[in-house]
Amino acid sequence: MLALHPSYRITSKPSDRIRCVVGLSGPYDFYPFDGKISRRTFGGVIDPQDTQPVQHVTNAAPSMLLGTGDKDRLVYPRNTVALSNLLRLAGVQVDEIHYSELGHAQTLLALSRPGRHVAPVLSDVAAFLALHLA
Repeated sequence: MLALHPSYRITSKPSDRIRCVVGLSGPYDFYPFDGKISRRTFGGVIDPQDTQPVQHVTNAAPSMLLGTGDKDRLVYPRNTVALSNLLRLAGVQVDEIHYSELGHAQTLLALSRPGRHVAPVLSDVAAFLALHLA
């Protein structure tokens, strides 16, 4: 949301722009609010669509790496697919990676020393950042 929603931009100086984004197991397209957490968190907002990152994609978005676990049942992989598709349609460079054996928490746990053997999340993130922050 910080990279997409214009209300969250704190400056318009080019040197302060977000250069790239890494999103892992992110909730990007979760309206209507059908889970306890989303209803509790967003159920009372005036404009529910405004809470959805997919509603704020423009061609000014930074390049993104979006990774998801295909076994994620908390934030379904369709969130990553939806945002990736819209970014591509807007002409934004996006790397979409699906980790077939991972669930929601495992995409983050795979960044840790004990979890690195389950999926190449750390090396994928490191390669993306090296390319975009060089």
